[in-house]
Amino acid sequence: MRELKQYDDAIAAYSKSIEMKPDFFWAWFRLGRCHFFKQDNDKALEFLKKAKELDPEKFPKLLRSDEEFDSITELEDLKQLFEG
Repeated sequence: MRELKQYDDAIAAYSKSIEMKPDFFWAWFRLGRCHFFKQDNDKALEFLKKAKELDPEKFPKLLRSDEEFDSITELEDLKQLFEG
């Protein structure tokens, strides 16, 4: 759904996944990405922080390898998340 830019549907699906499995890293990470694509940076930050808490080693590697996040690193509020 995210790839089809159906972000609201993707958000609903990832949210349901989190209800069923609250420690599901990928759901938190992808939920953050969907909010980023919707330009809701506050929510994106909230969900990405949770993903980082769940897997602090995997998280920064994913961010560095994901070209879609290049523009988000310029936002001051989100910079710290990418530096860890």
